[in-house]
Amino acid sequence: MSSNFRNLLTNWYITEDKVSNEQELEGNEEAISSPVDFITNIILKRSLSRQNRENIMKNLPNFKSELLLSFMDIGQKSALIYSQMSWYELATYTMEESDGVFSKVHLHIGDVVTIHEEDSDECYAIIKGIFKYKGNDDKYYAFITIDWFDNINRIHNVLKCPLFRIQTSQDIR
Repeated sequence: MSSNFRNLLTNWYITEDKVSNEQELEGNEEAISSPVDFITNIILKRSLSRQNRENIMKNLPNFKSELLLSFMDIGQKSALIYSQMSWYELATYTMEESDGVFSKVHLHIGDVVTIHEEDSDECYAIIKGIFKYKGNDDKYYAFITIDWFDNINRIHNVLKCPLFRIQTSQDIR
């Protein structure tokens, strides 16, 4: 296999989508709005059990204030008056890259993801929760909760790769 072809296929894999589009729409009747034009077709799947939702919320002490800041980031300047929220195991959406290529993205609870921040290079996080919340404009928005990884500036002796740890609440950005 040529190196160009190998580079093209690196980190790609094929999976079977066990839920058809018709089933997706039936289970997720409310459309999810995107605050940006380059993300479309947001679909949330597999509702979480009450126990799993409660376990996630126990580890989010500043949930309401962080949610308000998230809404402000997407241009919702008013106070939140709705509390309609639903939690899910996975989310899919279509993203248009800057070069015009469309990618279908799948996010699952427990996935480790790369996040490109404006003020720094690549950062890494683990997805702890996926939920939708109804905003004051009567639209639903999807959000993820994450735990950031912190680079501890050490290299693994055998693998020769950087070591990371989950950030604690004391050193969250």
